[in-house]
Amino acid sequence: MKKRYMTQQQAADALGISVFTIRKWRVTGRCPAVRIGAKWHIPVEWVDALIAEAQKGDAGQEARDEH
Repeated sequence: MKKRYMTQQQAADALGISVFTIRKWRVTGRCPAVRIGAKWHIPVEWVDALIAEAQKGDAGQEARDEH
């Protein structure tokens, strides 16, 4: 299966954070990235996993709030 990528800006928009944060994460190794031409790209699967993790955390918080 072919890997899919998005730009840093697209990743930032999908995650609701600034592109500066994505760049900082890329430089520090927190965010995987590949350079394609002159631009850095982020794997879509990494962004999707981060979103899923955040949603799972939100669900856990809601369950704790109910008690």
